[in-house]
Amino acid sequence: MIFGNNKAHPIVAIPNNKDQKPVLGIPSGGDFKRIDCLIEPDKVVDVASSTAGVINSINVERGDIVKKGAVLAVLENGVERTNVKLAAARLKFAKENYTRMEALYKKKVVSLQEKDKSHTELQVAILELRRAKEMLQKRVITSPLSGIVVQRYISPGEITDQQKVLKIATINPLKVEVVAPIKLLGTMRKGMNAQIWPEGPHKGPFLAKVTIVDRVVDAASGTFGVRLSLPNPGHKIPAGVKCEAGFSGQATDTASKR
Repeated sequence: MIFGNNKAHPIVAIPNNKDQKPVLGIPSGGDFKRIDCLIEPDKVVDVASSTAGVINSINVERGDIVKKGAVLAVLENGVERTNVKLAAARLKFAKENYTRMEALYKKKVVSLQEKDKSHTELQVAILELRRAKEMLQKRVITSPLSGIVVQRYISPGEITDQQKVLKIATINPLKVEVVAPIKLLGTMRKGMNAQIWPEGPHKGPFLAKVTIVDRVVDAASGTFGVRLSLPNPGHKIPAGVKCEAGFSGQATDTASKR
C-alpha cells in the first residue's frame, strides 16, 4: 500500500509488454462504453444517361455486383453505328487519296497546295471518325464505380432524357457513422482503431478505422460526428443496419500523431 492524503492506494502492477494490444472499449482516462452507430454504403450514386434516347437493354438487376466500367445499359444506337461506318469509309478514302497525292507530288504532277489539301482532308476524316465513335459511346451507360445495384429506375423500351437509370452503392468498404457525446471530444482521432458490432446474424466484432472526426459540435444535442471505414470483403456485412462501436487508443494514421 501507498499512503498519501490520509488514504491508502493499492499498487497496481503494469505489465511491460510492448506488443500487447489496447483493450477495445477502455481507452486511457476511464471506461468507454459502446456507442450506437449506423453502417452505410461508402458511396451511393445515381447513374444517368448523358444523352436522350430509348433504352434498348439493361444488363443488370437489383442486387447484382458490378465492376467499375461495366456496361449497365445501352440506348438504341442504330443511327450512331451507321455514322461510325460512314466516317470509317471516309477516312479510308482520305488515306488512299493522300497517299496518291503524295506520290504524284514527288513526281511533280500535282502542286504542293493539292497535296496539302488532301492532307487536311485526311485530318478532318480522322476527327470525324473520332466524333462518331464518341457519339456511339454516349449511347452506352457504364458503371462509374464498383458496387452493388440498389435500384433500377427505368426499363427497356422507355425513353430517358438524361434521367436516372440505376442506383449503385459501394459496400466494400462500408461507412460507419457515429454520434458521440461531447465528453468524448478529444479522445477520438483520425487513424485510431475501433471494433464494430452490427445487428443481425453477423455479430462481429469487425475492425474499422476512424477517417473523420468532426470539429464542430452540435450544441442542441451536445454531440459530434465520427466516421469510420469498415472493410467488407465478400460483402458479408449488410449496409443500412444499426451497430455499436468500441474504440481503442491505438492510431495507425501517422497524421493523427501530429
